[in-house]
Amino acid sequence: MRSVAPNKFDRAFSRHLLQEGGIELLPEESLNDAAVVACAECFENEGLRLGAAGVGREHSSLCPRCGAIGGAKLTKRSLAALAQSFFVRGSVHRTEFGAAPLIKFNDKRATDIGACPGWPSGDAALFEEILKIGFFWYGPPEWQVGINENLAKIEQEDEREQVIARILQAYPSEVLTEADKFYRLRKVPGDAYALGKFDSTDCDQFDSPPLPAKSEDAGRLDSPNLPVLYGSPDLQTCLHECRVTVEDALFLATLRPVRELKLLNLASFPDEPPSHPCEDLDHAMVMLFLAGPHAYPISRAIARAARDAGYDGLVYPSFFSMLRNGVQPFESYFGLSNRSISELRPMEAAKMIPNLAIFGRPIQEGMLTVTCINRVILHKATYSIHFGPAGL
Repeated sequence: MRSVAPNKFDRAFSRHLLQEGGIELLPEESLNDAAVVACAECFENEGLRLGAAGVGREHSSLCPRCGAIGGAKLTKRSLAALAQSFFVRGSVHRTEFGAAPLIKFNDKRATDIGACPGWPSGDAALFEEILKIGFFWYGPPEWQVGINENLAKIEQEDEREQVIARILQAYPSEVLTEADKFYRLRKVPGDAYALGKFDSTDCDQFDSPPLPAKSEDAGRLDSPNLPVLYGSPDLQTCLHECRVTVEDALFLATLRPVRELKLLNLASFPDEPPSHPCEDLDHAMVMLFLAGPHAYPISRAIARAARDAGYDGLVYPSFFSMLRNGVQPFESYFGLSNRSISELRPMEAAKMIPNLAIFGRPIQEGMLTVTCINRVILHKATYSIHFGPAGL
């Protein structure tokens, strides 16, 4: 029987797969979850040892590799999960407007990462031997590292107005009613509260803060001529956003609209036909709100335009969305953005924690009412962490 030569698509796809990797691309037969293949004590690197203890299962059996009795035992599937956590998620590097891992692995190429500070070559060999994989430096798609034509335009003041007009047209509005509620947290230095310098029963204390004297002192959405009340329906996000410490006195106000409030919802998907992540508006907005203070001049301009267009405020993605949900930003499959795949959009939407920004001084102006004020006490703090190689 004559063999059929691979067509151009198959050849191109095979070349593409050489550059991609991760546990989701490993063949299912290589992830046998029945037999123990290693344990936490097999690793020299402490981060890998602790990570293995987290993904493995405690068992009193003998490790077939190092002979350790008891401890966390690993199957091929849990070993692959550890490789994903440590080498891929643990090497994610943030750029100005994006983020991508520096390292990936697959079963199609040998390891080509040479000796470098922090690289656990001995432990990496264990993964290579058991899973038949190789680790390599990853060249991410441009969109993952923040390349987006709308973002590039909106960074330029002479083109910003045109992109913002498109944003106001493409994103849906959302109406807050009297049945809705959200939270606003106030953080007060502990000594100021102890000395009676803060009246926690005064509702006006939870209105928009005083206007900043200079633009560089403003937050993500407020400006010297636009006060903004920030809040969230998610209590944990309020704590993250306020960067609270155990030394602070914390007070939480529950707020409800007095009338219907019309908000521009930037935490949703825009009403536009799908396009490449380097060209679409959706990725530009996600990148903008997951970026740090260097993005504030742009988001402030959007807020001012929304106010001038008659909106009472914004719904926008929290900077802490990824941390709150424990997910990786800008996830992809075969190099394609998950946000561009219609079937995955509900999952991607759930990753974004919505914050609320109400323009003006809504409590003083009678737009919002404070229904309850509580003191918040930090009782216990726990951290969910994973590890990655140093020196990359």
